Amino acid sequence: MAQLAFRFIPQIRKDEVNERLLYAGEKFSLCALLVLQLALIAFCKDALSSYVKSGALRWWSISGNLILGVLWSLISASAVWSWYRAYCAFHDQLWLNWKERIRRINEEKP
Repeated sequence: MAQLAFRFIPQIRKDEVNERLLYAGEKFSLCALLVLQLALIAFCKDALSSYVKSGALRWWSISGNLILGVLWSLISASAVWSWYRAYCAFHDQLWLNWKERIRRINEEKP
């Protein structure tokens, strides 16, 4: 989606490029980075789960899993919120462009 938002910018005349498309592209890029962080956290949690069974490291493993679970929840909520805000900005800009095209088409009708 970030690529789509950034590729849409050259399609528009320079005077019509607004901050909304740039904002959407940046938010989609941020969302992609957050999803990569979620994958890393999931990998770490999986690696820690093998130590839960052993007695000596059980306490540290459970604490690490708890901390990683909280981080996963916070980052996933942030990723969803970022994606939602970017989608709304991108959608609003596309909707405005569509309404402008329809207005021009209606003006050209005899």
